[in-house]
Amino acid sequence: MPDTSLQDFKKVNWEQLRNTAAKDIELEQQRLDAITPKDPNDLTHWKAYYQERVARLENESVNIAARLFWTNRSEKAGMIKRYFDVLDMLIKGVNKEEDFHVLESMMNAMVKSEARRLRKEHPEFF
Repeated sequence: MPDTSLQDFKKVNWEQLRNTAAKDIELEQQRLDAITPKDPNDLTHWKAYYQERVARLENESVNIAARLFWTNRSEKAGMIKRYFDVLDMLIKGVNKEEDFHVLESMMNAMVKSEARRLRKEHPEFF
């Protein structure tokens, strides 16, 4: 068995994380396009739409950048771009891990806040 240190176990494959994030964002964009109601007066579709949005926001198996996509935050595009920029720097070996974790925490707070807001503003759907 090869010698492995604790540090080797803690290493993050930044490129794999980046690829997962890009794939998750693509899938979430497709899902959002598919579930967005076409008829603004059809409450049954809006109920399913809001319930799915909250479920997607709270789904921790989906990358945080992809979950941020479900928010109505004006800064989400900039945050997602920054997320990928930091990942690109980490892939190149630049020490930006602290920046990455701070950004990830901010995104997580935005996602949780959006889920709470949707439940509060649309209690009829939950």
